[in-house]
Amino acid sequence: MTVLLLILGLIILCILIMDVYVTVFVPRGQAGIIARRTYSWMWSAWRKISVRFPERRRRTWLAQLGPLLVPMTVLIWGGLLILSFALIYAPWMEDFRISPPESGPMSDWAMALYYSGYSAVTLGVGDVTPNGTFPRILAVIEAGFGFALITVSVSYLLSVYSARNQATVVALTISRFIGRREGRDPVELLIGAARSGTEAEIGDWLGRMNADLVKLAELQGQYPLVNYFHEPDDDRALPISLSDWLELITICRTILCPVRFPGLATGPTTMAAGRIGHHFLNETATIDTEGENNLGEQRRRRYSIARGLLENAGVELRDDDDAWPAYDSLRRQWDMADEYVRQRLGYASERETRQRQ
Repeated sequence: MTVLLLILGLIILCILIMDVYVTVFVPRGQAGIIARRTYSWMWSAWRKISVRFPERRRRTWLAQLGPLLVPMTVLIWGGLLILSFALIYAPWMEDFRISPPESGPMSDWAMALYYSGYSAVTLGVGDVTPNGTFPRILAVIEAGFGFALITVSVSYLLSVYSARNQATVVALTISRFIGRREGRDPVELLIGAARSGTEAEIGDWLGRMNADLVKLAELQGQYPLVNYFHEPDDDRALPISLSDWLELITICRTILCPVRFPGLATGPTTMAAGRIGHHFLNETATIDTEGENNLGEQRRRRYSIARGLLENAGVELRDDDDAWPAYDSLRRQWDMADEYVRQRLGYASERETRQRQ
């Protein structure tokens, strides 16, 4: 029994160390298995509850989970640390004494948990003390683990919120530039730029935003918990703003006349913006959505609307025979991932968003 408890405690401790290491220190990839399962299970349960609420309350409810997941993850890590060392202490509880003795008896397991708990948080109460050398050494080791876990947790908390704030800034920048709050969309932005001859400003803005999106992709790759911070305001919701970003680039590269708008239609900045946005979206989706084609009707409708509005505004366009296949091919690369991310994170689909506007 002594050996089994010791092995079980060491296994839990190793799993904890690996989970913290992968979640906090590994620069790319998903969180550790404990943190990842916690995020996924809690989000699934939270979403199931949210479907009972009306739209506005549902979005507000979903927005509460992200801030809760950070302390919840830390509490789970702390609980596993206490449990692992309690299992390791348990075989040696005969070497522990309670001071003063009149404070009352405790079972060996209760004493092991109690001693492990205040050692992990470096409380140092001192009413339970070990007599043996090995338990004393363990107490010092656990206190070191506890102090390190507290430090890492604070650092993780600050890093997650920093990445989340960066995501909000990027989403707001895209949304405000396009004019989503005023009910505008990428097509109207292009019409206004074509009429005023300021389309070069769109290219300059895309170039500046490319760098911000690359930085944000790195942050969200390191801290995937950021994806679970739901935004009740569409202006601040990165999945919705990213849809506008990719739709703008798709229209520029496939519908606009490349002779009249060479920078937007075939320029390296626009092409790089498309690659960055596409990669970012697929990284967020975390599944392979390439090759899906069950959104063909939606793509055709979006193309027809965009082309009709641009034609009516007098904007020079590609021939329809060339534009539609190019639009269909380019949008096919990201629209399934877009739908998946919106649904998984509790946002309306593109069609529902447009209808509300």
